[in-house]
Amino acid sequence: SVAITSNLSGNFALGDALTRAEEIATPLLPPGSRILPLAEAATLGETNSAMVTIFGFALIIILLVLAAQFESFVSAVIIMATVPLGLACAIFALLLSGTSLNAYSQIGLVLLVGVMAKNGILI
Repeated sequence: SVAITSNLSGNFALGDALTRAEEIATPLLPPGSRILPLAEAATLGETNSAMVTIFGFALIIILLVLAAQFESFVSAVIIMATVPLGLACAIFALLLSGTSLNAYSQIGLVLLVGVMAKNGILI
């Protein structure tokens, strides 16, 4: 086993660094070997997969609550139709500002879905 540690420099994101390190190391590894990220790199993958699950559950729960409130799935779907545009604009704003899609911004996107549903109800 070989352990390699490093520090990130500048505005280089951890996900980008991990991807680049795997691209460099994979062709050099002997057959049967693997790369096992540790510490923050290991939690990065776990956090991203957990956030996808949380985001899916948030959408489903909001849709069900809206359907129960309006007693109609059609009304709930119409209100939820604003969510993709809002998320696209939020991700565009992250890209425009140079901010990474980290755990905090992912939590913000989940909160944005709730706020957009609330605004759809008020309209």
